[in-house]
Amino acid sequence: MESGIDALRAAGLEQPLRAVRLMREAVAFHRLDLSGLTLFTEIGTRGFVTTPFIAAMGDAKHVYAITRDSVYGTASSVASFADRFAKFCEMEGRVEVVTVKTPATLGRADIVTNLGFVRPIDAETVDMMKPGVVVAMMCEGWEFRDDDLDLDACARRGVAVVETNENYPGLTVFDFCGPLCVKLLLEAEIEVYKSQIVLVSSDKFGLIIEDCLRRNGAQVRRFARLSDPEVEGFLAAARRAGHRRLRKPRVLPRAEWTDDGGAAAGSCSGDRRDPVRRTCRCCRTSACEHLVPPACRSRGEQDVAHAGASWRQAGRRFALRWSQSGRDRVTPQTRRPR
Repeated sequence: MESGIDALRAAGLEQPLRAVRLMREAVAFHRLDLSGLTLFTEIGTRGFVTTPFIAAMGDAKHVYAITRDSVYGTASSVASFADRFAKFCEMEGRVEVVTVKTPATLGRADIVTNLGFVRPIDAETVDMMKPGVVVAMMCEGWEFRDDDLDLDACARRGVAVVETNENYPGLTVFDFCGPLCVKLLLEAEIEVYKSQIVLVSSDKFGLIIEDCLRRNGAQVRRFARLSDPEVEGFLAAARRAGHRRLRKPRVLPRAEWTDDGGAAAGSCSGDRRDPVRRTCRCCRTSACEHLVPPACRSRGEQDVAHAGASWRQAGRRFALRWSQSGRDRVTPQTRRPR
């Protein structure tokens, strides 16, 4: 046991026992039942190794987990990591790591997750699926991006699409954003308490981050866009106050804080045309690695639970939306989401 823990820690999973405990608790909470179903999802480094094993814990018949070389690690290192984690969880043989999407794997799947290494779920990918498959969006409907998922191709193929209610009691993914922002600010040597912070956001993330920062004693000014003239005015005023290194932040996958003590600026915009929104998504960003597996484990649990229920209960020629009134009901929409 100790050698297994040491090997997983060396691979970047600092708390393997806690990770497994949280996964099992979430499987029980969401009553995850994937018995008889095959899933196609992703697998990655550190806490992102947990994703396919969540499905395995839910009694999935088989799980295909795709990975690729990335800045986080090579595909071969992820596969070795997966083998070690499988032995640690006593789940050898339950997850098959693959590196390409093929009809032989996607064609067997009942549920496909809209995650980084699986994307894009374009027409070519959808054509590899069998009719009746359920695609879990792994996000709320307002986060939908056309270049991630081809809804028209899904409709033609008879593939259902399920979005997630991220405010569902027991999930509350957005609530992780506040502590994440505080952690990143502290790492940037900005103490938060009594700091002046500019927050650029036009979505739910910004509201929650603003509330958390204020509760931690920060003075926060929130703007909808980096192009807002008041943003530059605030930064200019901070420069005049003596923060000579302060500059307008560049667009990065995580917010960037650049001053030397008194003011900070960051970006996390909900504009679909904003490059930040294309990368600042829970489930594969450098920033969110600070809070996995809890946030992504919770999200993944509910997503696959909903997809499983949809597969069992719903008509497959409609896009589906998980009913917010409970976790055992699925409500078909009368039209596909645009």
